[in-house]
Amino acid sequence: MAKIRAHIPSYMPMFSSVAAPTSKTIQALNDYVSIVTIAEEDAVIDRVTGYVDLLTGTPGTVRIGIQSVSTATGLPSGTWLGYGDFAGNGTNFPNFSTKEWTLSTTASITRGQYYAIVFYAFSGTFNGTNNIRFYTARGTGIGPNNTVFPYYYDVINGVAGAKSTTAGLFNFGCGTSTRQYGIATSGSTIASWNSGSTPNQRGIKFKLPASLCTTFKVAGVRMAVGPTNSAAQWNLNLYDASNNVLQNRTYTNSDAYNTNTIAVRDYYFDESTLTALSPNTDYRIAVEGVSAALGCMQYIETGGTWDVSSAFIPDGTFHLSTRTGAGAWTDTTTSWFPMQLIIDDFTASGGGGGNTTEPRLRLNAGLN
Repeated sequence: MAKIRAHIPSYMPMFSSVAAPTSKTIQALNDYVSIVTIAEEDAVIDRVTGYVDLLTGTPGTVRIGIQSVSTATGLPSGTWLGYGDFAGNGTNFPNFSTKEWTLSTTASITRGQYYAIVFYAFSGTFNGTNNIRFYTARGTGIGPNNTVFPYYYDVINGVAGAKSTTAGLFNFGCGTSTRQYGIATSGSTIASWNSGSTPNQRGIKFKLPASLCTTFKVAGVRMAVGPTNSAAQWNLNLYDASNNVLQNRTYTNSDAYNTNTIAVRDYYFDESTLTALSPNTDYRIAVEGVSAALGCMQYIETGGTWDVSSAFIPDGTFHLSTRTGAGAWTDTTTSWFPMQLIIDDFTASGGGGGNTTEPRLRLNAGLN
Protein backbone atom coordinates (compact mmCIF):
# COMPACT_ATOMS: atom_id res chain seq x y z
CA MET A 1 0.00 0.00 0.00
CA ALA A 2 1.19 3.52 -0.70
CA LYS A 3 2.61 5.54 2.15
CA ILE A 4 3.19 9.28 2.40
CA ARG A 5 6.43 10.36 4.03
CA ALA A 6 7.67 13.88 4.70
CA HIS A 7 11.20 15.22 4.99
CA ILE A 8 11.24 18.15 7.40
CA PRO A 9 12.65 20.69 6.88
CA SER A 10 12.46 20.38 3.10
CA TYR A 11 15.37 22.80 2.65
CA MET A 12 18.40 21.88 4.73
CA PRO A 13 21.84 23.16 3.68
CA MET A 14 24.21 20.19 3.73
CA PHE A 15 27.90 20.32 2.84
CA SER A 16 30.62 17.94 1.81
CA SER A 17 33.50 20.32 2.54
CA VAL A 18 34.32 23.60 4.24
CA ALA A 19 35.11 25.60 1.14
CA ALA A 20 36.54 29.11 1.33
CA PRO A 21 33.76 31.68 1.08
CA THR A 22 33.06 33.16 -2.33
CA SER A 23 33.45 36.93 -2.25
CA LYS A 24 32.31 39.61 -4.70
CA THR A 25 33.11 43.33 -4.71
CA ILE A 26 30.74 46.03 -5.95
CA GLN A 27 33.20 48.58 -7.37
CA ALA A 28 31.35 50.57 -10.03
CA LEU A 29 28.03 52.36 -10.17
CA ASN A 30 25.19 49.95 -11.02
CA ASP A 31 27.20 46.92 -9.88
CA TYR A 32 25.17 44.47 -7.83
CA VAL A 33 25.15 41.04 -6.22
CA SER A 34 21.94 39.07 -5.85
CA ILE A 35 20.22 35.76 -5.34
CA VAL A 36 16.98 34.73 -7.00
CA THR A 37 14.62 32.67 -4.89
CA ILE A 38 10.91 31.96 -4.45
CA ALA A 39 8.40 33.03 -1.82
CA GLU A 40 7.27 30.15 0.37
CA GLU A 41 4.31 32.12 1.68
CA ASP A 42 2.74 35.56 1.57
CA ALA A 43 4.99 37.98 3.42
CA VAL A 44 5.89 41.61 3.93
CA ILE A 45 9.68 41.78 3.86
CA ASP A 46 11.11 44.52 6.08
CA ARG A 47 14.76 43.49 6.47
CA VAL A 48 17.66 41.89 4.58
CA THR A 49 20.64 40.04 6.04
CA GLY A 50 24.09 39.42 4.61
CA TYR A 51 27.81 39.14 5.35
CA VAL A 52 30.15 42.09 4.83
CA ASP A 53 33.71 40.96 4.17
CA LEU A 54 35.51 44.27 3.65
CA LEU A 55 34.70 47.97 3.31
CA THR A 56 37.43 49.85 1.40
CA GLY A 57 37.64 53.65 1.29
CA THR A 58 34.44 55.70 1.36
CA PRO A 59 32.11 54.25 -1.26
CA GLY A 60 28.77 55.83 -2.03
CA THR A 61 25.24 54.67 -1.27
CA VAL A 62 24.19 51.04 -1.51
CA ARG A 63 20.54 50.24 -2.16
CA ILE A 64 19.58 46.97 -0.50
CA GLY A 65 16.25 45.30 -0.99
CA ILE A 66 13.89 43.13 -3.00
CA GLN A 67 13.39 43.23 -6.76
CA SER A 68 10.97 41.40 -9.00
CA VAL A 69 12.39 38.84 -11.42
CA SER A 70 12.15 39.06 -15.20
CA THR A 71 10.07 36.25 -16.68
CA ALA A 72 12.16 36.49 -19.85
CA THR A 73 15.63 36.15 -18.28
CA GLY A 74 15.11 34.84 -14.76
CA LEU A 75 17.28 37.72 -13.52
CA PRO A 76 16.56 40.70 -11.26
CA SER A 77 14.30 43.00 -13.25
CA GLY A 78 15.54 46.33 -11.87
CA THR A 79 12.10 47.03 -10.39
CA TRP A 80 12.30 47.50 -6.65
CA LEU A 81 9.50 46.02 -4.55
CA GLY A 82 11.05 47.32 -1.34
CA TYR A 83 14.42 48.77 -0.36
CA GLY A 84 16.57 50.90 1.89
CA ASP A 85 19.48 53.20 0.96
CA PHE A 86 22.60 52.92 3.10
CA ALA A 87 25.71 55.12 3.11
CA GLY A 88 28.96 53.23 2.57
CA ASN A 89 30.43 53.54 6.05
CA GLY A 90 31.62 51.24 8.80
CA THR A 91 28.35 51.44 10.72
CA ASN A 92 26.26 50.19 7.83
CA PHE A 93 28.92 47.84 6.47
CA PRO A 94 31.12 46.56 9.34
CA ASN A 95 34.09 44.47 8.23
CA PHE A 96 34.01 40.69 8.69
CA SER A 97 30.48 40.71 10.08
CA THR A 98 27.00 39.46 9.48
CA LYS A 99 24.65 42.41 9.25
CA GLU A 100 20.93 43.14 9.12
CA TRP A 101 19.55 46.11 7.17
CA THR A 102 16.05 47.45 7.86
CA LEU A 103 14.22 48.49 4.70
CA SER A 104 12.63 51.93 4.59
CA THR A 105 10.09 50.64 2.05
CA THR A 106 8.78 47.13 2.69
CA ALA A 107 8.25 44.53 -0.04
CA SER A 108 5.04 42.52 -0.31
CA ILE A 109 5.50 39.08 -1.87
CA THR A 110 3.09 36.22 -2.45
CA ARG A 111 3.60 32.48 -2.25
CA GLY A 112 5.13 31.13 -5.45
CA GLN A 113 6.47 34.52 -6.57
CA TYR A 114 10.08 34.68 -7.73
CA TYR A 115 12.01 37.55 -6.21
CA ALA A 116 15.61 38.72 -5.90
CA ILE A 117 17.57 39.93 -2.88
CA VAL A 118 19.83 42.65 -4.29
CA PHE A 119 22.80 44.72 -3.05
CA TYR A 120 23.18 47.57 -5.59
CA ALA A 121 25.78 50.34 -5.99
CA PHE A 122 23.21 53.12 -6.24
CA SER A 123 25.00 56.49 -6.11
CA GLY A 124 28.23 58.25 -5.23
CA THR A 125 31.75 56.96 -5.77
CA PHE A 126 32.49 53.31 -6.46
CA ASN A 127 35.88 52.31 -7.87
CA GLY A 128 39.01 50.28 -7.12
CA THR A 129 39.71 52.16 -3.90
CA ASN A 130 36.12 52.81 -2.75
CA ASN A 131 34.10 49.62 -2.71
CA ILE A 132 32.43 46.93 -0.61
CA ARG A 133 33.18 43.21 -0.72
CA PHE A 134 30.51 40.71 0.33
CA TYR A 135 30.65 37.02 1.08
CA THR A 136 28.11 35.60 -1.33
CA ALA A 137 28.27 31.85 -0.64
CA ARG A 138 30.12 29.19 1.35
CA GLY A 139 30.50 25.46 1.37
CA THR A 140 30.27 22.74 -1.25
CA GLY A 141 26.72 21.47 -1.29
CA ILE A 142 25.55 17.90 -1.55
CA GLY A 143 22.22 16.11 -1.62
CA PRO A 144 18.84 16.82 -3.17
CA ASN A 145 18.31 19.92 -1.02
CA ASN A 146 21.16 21.86 -2.55
CA THR A 147 20.21 22.07 -6.20
CA VAL A 148 21.02 25.08 -8.36
CA PHE A 149 18.02 26.93 -6.98
CA PRO A 150 18.12 29.46 -5.41
CA TYR A 151 20.78 30.82 -7.73
CA TYR A 152 23.23 33.69 -7.65
CA TYR A 153 23.80 36.46 -10.22
CA ASP A 154 25.91 39.60 -10.30
CA VAL A 155 27.20 42.55 -12.30
CA ILE A 156 30.76 43.39 -11.20
CA ASN A 157 32.77 46.33 -12.50
CA GLY A 158 30.11 46.79 -15.12
CA VAL A 159 30.44 43.23 -16.46
CA ALA A 160 27.42 40.95 -16.29
CA GLY A 161 28.04 37.54 -14.79
CA ALA A 162 26.07 34.34 -15.22
CA LYS A 163 23.60 32.40 -13.11
CA SER A 164 25.35 30.13 -10.64
CA THR A 165 25.34 26.47 -11.61
CA THR A 166 26.70 24.87 -8.45
CA ALA A 167 25.04 24.33 -5.12
CA GLY A 168 25.97 26.24 -2.00
CA LEU A 169 24.72 28.15 0.99
CA PHE A 170 24.14 31.70 -0.19
CA ASN A 171 24.98 34.32 2.38
CA PHE A 172 21.88 36.45 1.84
CA GLY A 173 18.53 36.33 3.54
CA CYS A 174 15.49 38.44 4.27
CA GLY A 175 12.65 38.42 6.71
CA THR A 176 9.60 39.87 8.36
CA SER A 177 9.15 40.76 12.00
CA THR A 178 8.49 37.09 12.77
CA ARG A 179 10.05 35.07 9.92
CA GLN A 180 13.52 34.51 8.49
CA TYR A 181 14.08 33.33 4.90
CA GLY A 182 17.65 32.36 4.18
CA ILE A 183 20.57 32.66 6.58
CA ALA A 184 23.69 34.81 6.59
CA THR A 185 26.32 32.51 8.04
CA SER A 186 29.50 33.52 9.80
CA GLY A 187 31.43 30.30 9.38
CA SER A 188 31.53 26.55 8.95
CA THR A 189 33.60 24.03 10.85
CA ILE A 190 34.14 20.28 10.68
CA ALA A 191 32.99 18.59 13.87
CA SER A 192 33.90 14.98 14.66
CA TRP A 193 33.48 12.98 17.84
CA ASN A 194 33.35 9.65 19.66
CA SER A 195 31.99 8.48 23.03
CA GLY A 196 34.92 10.07 24.87
CA SER A 197 34.34 13.50 23.33
CA THR A 198 32.81 16.52 25.00
CA PRO A 199 30.08 16.58 23.88
CA ASN A 200 29.49 13.01 22.73
CA GLN A 201 25.90 13.55 21.61
CA ARG A 202 25.10 15.89 18.75
CA GLY A 203 21.80 16.50 17.04
CA ILE A 204 18.82 18.82 16.96
CA LYS A 205 16.09 20.13 19.17
CA PHE A 206 12.86 20.31 17.21
CA LYS A 207 9.20 21.16 17.54
CA LEU A 208 6.59 20.94 14.79
CA PRO A 209 3.79 23.54 14.74
CA ALA A 210 0.15 22.60 15.27
CA SER A 211 -0.60 24.15 11.87
CA LEU A 212 1.28 21.24 10.28
CA CYS A 213 -0.19 18.18 11.95
CA THR A 214 -2.03 16.74 14.93
CA THR A 215 0.16 13.64 15.33
CA PHE A 216 3.32 12.30 13.68
CA LYS A 217 6.09 9.73 14.01
CA VAL A 218 9.82 10.01 13.29
CA ALA A 219 10.81 7.07 11.10
CA GLY A 220 14.45 8.15 10.89
CA VAL A 221 16.78 10.90 9.73
CA ARG A 222 18.60 11.99 6.60
CA MET A 223 22.08 13.32 7.47
CA ALA A 224 25.14 14.63 5.65
CA VAL A 225 27.79 12.81 7.67
CA GLY A 226 31.11 11.04 7.14
CA PRO A 227 31.85 7.96 9.26
CA THR A 228 35.47 8.17 10.44
CA ASN A 229 36.00 4.52 11.45
CA SER A 230 34.24 1.53 9.93
CA ALA A 231 34.13 -0.40 13.22
CA ALA A 232 32.78 2.42 15.39
CA GLN A 233 29.26 2.16 16.78
CA TRP A 234 26.81 4.90 17.62
CA ASN A 235 23.24 5.28 18.80
CA LEU A 236 20.48 7.24 17.13
CA ASN A 237 18.31 8.44 20.03
CA LEU A 238 14.96 10.23 20.10
CA TYR A 239 14.25 11.99 23.40
CA ASP A 240 11.23 13.71 24.88
CA ALA A 241 11.51 16.97 26.83
CA SER A 242 12.23 15.02 30.04
CA ASN A 243 15.15 13.17 28.38
CA ASN A 244 13.33 9.86 28.23
CA VAL A 245 14.50 7.76 25.27
CA LEU A 246 11.47 7.22 23.06
CA GLN A 247 13.28 5.47 20.21
CA ASN A 248 16.76 4.05 19.83
CA ARG A 249 18.80 2.16 17.29
CA THR A 250 22.48 1.23 17.30
CA TYR A 251 24.45 1.48 14.07
CA THR A 252 27.91 0.33 13.11
CA ASN A 253 29.69 2.64 10.68
CA SER A 254 30.51 -0.27 8.40
CA ASP A 255 26.82 -0.17 7.43
CA ALA A 256 27.52 3.07 5.55
CA TYR A 257 31.28 3.55 5.40
CA ASN A 258 32.98 5.29 2.51
CA THR A 259 36.49 6.38 3.53
CA ASN A 260 35.44 9.36 5.68
CA THR A 261 33.50 10.90 2.80
CA ILE A 262 30.71 13.21 3.90
CA ALA A 263 27.63 12.14 1.98
CA VAL A 264 23.87 12.15 2.42
CA ARG A 265 22.71 8.98 4.14
CA ASP A 266 19.36 7.83 5.54
CA TYR A 267 19.17 6.07 8.92
CA TYR A 268 15.94 4.52 10.18
CA PHE A 269 14.57 3.38 13.50
CA ASP A 270 12.95 -0.03 13.82
CA GLU A 271 9.47 0.37 12.34
CA SER A 272 7.88 -1.49 15.26
CA THR A 273 9.21 0.97 17.85
CA LEU A 274 7.91 4.24 16.42
CA THR A 275 6.18 6.45 18.99
CA ALA A 276 3.26 8.76 18.23
CA LEU A 277 4.42 12.34 18.82
CA SER A 278 2.56 15.62 19.24
CA PRO A 279 3.02 19.10 17.73
CA ASN A 280 3.95 22.09 19.90
CA THR A 281 6.09 19.72 21.96
CA ASP A 282 9.88 19.78 22.25
CA TYR A 283 11.89 16.71 21.25
CA ARG A 284 15.54 16.03 20.55
CA ILE A 285 17.16 13.56 18.20
CA ALA A 286 20.87 12.96 18.54
CA VAL A 287 23.79 10.81 17.44
CA GLU A 288 25.57 9.36 20.47
CA GLY A 289 29.09 7.98 20.08
CA VAL A 290 29.48 4.50 21.61
CA SER A 291 33.08 3.51 20.79
CA ALA A 292 35.54 5.41 23.00
CA ALA A 293 38.71 4.43 21.14
CA LEU A 294 37.29 4.87 17.66
CA GLY A 295 36.27 7.96 15.76
CA CYS A 296 32.52 8.10 15.19
CA MET A 297 31.68 10.51 12.37
CA GLN A 298 32.13 14.04 11.15
CA TYR A 299 29.83 16.69 9.72
CA ILE A 300 29.92 20.33 8.67
CA GLU A 301 28.51 22.56 11.40
CA THR A 302 27.32 25.90 10.08
CA GLY A 303 26.20 28.87 12.10
CA GLY A 304 25.48 32.56 11.98
CA THR A 305 24.61 35.52 14.15
CA TRP A 306 20.83 35.29 14.22
CA ASP A 307 18.54 32.80 15.83
CA VAL A 308 17.69 30.14 13.24
CA SER A 309 15.23 28.30 15.50
CA SER A 310 12.27 28.91 13.22
CA ALA A 311 14.14 29.62 9.97
CA PHE A 312 13.74 26.03 8.82
CA ILE A 313 10.33 25.28 10.37
CA PRO A 314 8.12 28.39 10.62
CA ASP A 315 6.35 28.58 13.99
CA GLY A 316 8.40 25.59 15.08
CA THR A 317 11.89 24.85 16.39
CA PHE A 318 14.95 23.37 14.68
CA HIS A 319 18.49 24.05 15.91
CA LEU A 320 21.68 22.39 17.21
CA SER A 321 21.57 20.60 20.56
CA THR A 322 24.48 18.79 22.25
CA ARG A 323 25.34 17.16 25.54
CA THR A 324 27.91 14.91 27.23
CA GLY A 325 26.62 11.63 28.61
CA ALA A 326 23.47 12.18 30.64
CA GLY A 327 24.33 15.80 31.39
CA ALA A 328 22.38 18.92 30.55
CA TRP A 329 21.73 19.82 26.94
CA THR A 330 23.38 22.84 25.36
CA ASP A 331 21.10 24.43 22.79
CA THR A 332 22.77 26.60 20.14
CA THR A 333 20.04 28.52 18.38
CA THR A 334 22.41 30.07 15.80
CA SER A 335 23.66 26.73 14.39
CA TRP A 336 22.21 23.54 13.00
CA PHE A 337 23.10 19.91 12.49
CA PRO A 338 22.78 18.85 8.80
CA MET A 339 19.82 16.59 9.46
CA GLN A 340 16.29 16.19 8.12
CA LEU A 341 13.56 14.36 9.97
CA ILE A 342 11.91 11.53 8.05
CA ILE A 343 8.33 11.92 9.24
CA ASP A 344 5.94 8.98 9.00
CA ASP A 345 2.25 8.44 9.76
CA PHE A 346 1.47 12.09 10.25
CA THR A 347 -2.07 13.38 10.44
CA ALA A 348 -2.32 16.79 8.83
CA SER A 349 -4.09 19.57 10.70
CA GLY A 350 -7.65 19.87 9.45
CA GLY A 351 -7.63 16.23 8.31
CA GLY A 352 -6.49 14.81 5.03
CA GLY A 353 -3.64 12.68 6.38
CA GLY A 354 -0.86 14.08 4.25
CA ASN A 355 -2.02 17.35 2.74
CA THR A 356 -0.56 20.45 4.30
CA THR A 357 -0.18 24.12 3.51
CA GLU A 358 2.85 24.51 5.76
CA PRO A 359 5.95 25.66 3.83
CA ARG A 360 9.29 23.82 3.92
CA LEU A 361 7.67 20.38 3.83
CA ARG A 362 8.51 17.77 1.19
CA LEU A 363 6.10 14.89 0.75
CA ASN A 364 7.27 11.60 -0.71
CA ALA A 365 5.00 8.81 -1.84
CA GLY A 366 6.63 5.42 -1.57
CA LEU A 367 5.63 1.79 -1.58
CA ASN A 368 5.19 0.18 1.80
